[in-house]
Amino acid sequence: MVDIYLDSNTPLLLLSIPSDDIQRLSYRPLKWLRFVTFTICGARGDLLQSHDGPIVNYETTSITNIVGSYYYRPIGEGSFYFC
Repeated sequence: MVDIYLDSNTPLLLLSIPSDDIQRLSYRPLKWLRFVTFTICGARGDLLQSHDGPIVNYETTSITNIVGSYYYRPIGEGSFYFC
């Protein structure tokens, strides 16, 4: 499973999806997850490896390395109001 949380003081689960589905739907799984989270949240942003971690490498094509939890940090002023 892959879980994506809104990166805020109290993390909010935005998306939980089986890794098999991600592999079936995308060649670049992290890039696809960023897009799906954008459509849910309504604000552009980035996926982070941990709450205070670095931005993920969106060019990764291997699904085995992405299983786990990620945090979505909206970009821009007032972005949290949309999520």
